[in-house]
Amino acid sequence: MRITDLTARIRSALLDMPVLVKVMGIALGMAVFLGSSLIWQLRHAYLELEVGEVEDYAHMIASTLATGAAPLLRNDDRAGAQRLLDDMAREVPSINAIEMRDSQGRLLAHVPATKPEARLIRGTAVGIGGLPASVSVAVNDSHVNFEIGWHTRRLIGMTALIGFFGLLATWWLMRVVTRPVHELVEVTRSIKTGNYDARATIRAKDEVGELAAAFNDMMGALQQKHAVNRQLLRKLIAAEEEERKRIARELHDHTGQALTSIIASLAALKNGKHNKELNQLLDMAAQALSEVHNLSRTLRPSALDEAGLVPALQRLCEGMAQQLGLKVNFSAIGWEVSARLPHEIEVALYRIGQEALTNAVRHGRAPSVEVLLHRKPASVLVVVDDDGQGFDVSDWRGQSLRGGHAGLLGIEERAALLGGTLRLESKPGGGTSLFVDIPLTERPHG
Repeated sequence: MRITDLTARIRSALLDMPVLVKVMGIALGMAVFLGSSLIWQLRHAYLELEVGEVEDYAHMIASTLATGAAPLLRNDDRAGAQRLLDDMAREVPSINAIEMRDSQGRLLAHVPATKPEARLIRGTAVGIGGLPASVSVAVNDSHVNFEIGWHTRRLIGMTALIGFFGLLATWWLMRVVTRPVHELVEVTRSIKTGNYDARATIRAKDEVGELAAAFNDMMGALQQKHAVNRQLLRKLIAAEEEERKRIARELHDHTGQALTSIIASLAALKNGKHNKELNQLLDMAAQALSEVHNLSRTLRPSALDEAGLVPALQRLCEGMAQQLGLKVNFSAIGWEVSARLPHEIEVALYRIGQEALTNAVRHGRAPSVEVLLHRKPASVLVVVDDDGQGFDVSDWRGQSLRGGHAGLLGIEERAALLGGTLRLESKPGGGTSLFVDIPLTERPHG
């Protein structure tokens, strides 16, 4: 793996982290860096201070010894000078070594190092009463190490405590900032599913609050436009159904009757001389009449207006099964013979079932289809389940638009106009199940 690829992956991973994690990570890094720098500088300052104090202490001891040793050395009493050094070493346990030398560096008296392995801090050599000699004292640094260690631990504890509360404050502040953003994301996702009544909660008048207010204003305008579009679409569908009804009636009443008259006239012309040609014309006319009747039923089935939704859907399933040679099972649950739904709902459910069956055959290539019409106390559920080739439903809207197949989008729009929902379950090779649930907001007719 190249360095550039590794760098790109690390950069991508860091950028993909949540904002809270990023800010907390930056705050933690800054706290560790500043705390470490502060501890190092203060430790260094404490060390210099403690070492200076110990050096001054050693210098003071050396001065005391020089004062006491001066008369002894004038009398050339080296043994007395040695006793003086020994007594001082016993009285001051921190003394590690004492040396008394003449001007030529010869040792006059000394106390050997009690801990040769210890680190020593030496005071400056002090002259002895104008004599060509000096005394120096070395003390060990255990006291200094103890003091520095104590101060360091205290600094680490204080820094950790301050850093903890700093991180806690950062976490709380980021929660305050990111919570409205998360709520805004959830509202956006809710709107994506069709809930145009969703609004963001305005918790403060800061920048995030202004964003939420602007978002709500945008959604209000969008909801108004959506309501206008829905109303126009409702009128368009109603006009389309009326036009379908008119054309179906024209086909049935006029074109169908005309073809029937032609068939009767052709049958009356049979005289044995041109029977073969007349039979061909009769067959063509009969086929045309059958197609006109089928087209009339497709445009607007008379059973939907006369008998209601259940018989109309049942005849639709039977007709498609007979026409296309596939198996279609229809079942209705929770219906009474005389119970009718509002006309708008019946028409929408019929068109939804018609489009779903067409999709199952045309796109799913299903050999068999199950259709269920379930009337519940507060809604009507239509289920169309096929054993066709199926498809990936993760982006079915995009697939419908890209493939030019607007059938599912039309089903969803018809359901949404009545406050209903569409749900799809499918996978490649596993068939497709379509669920449309429409609430009964009006009293049923009948």
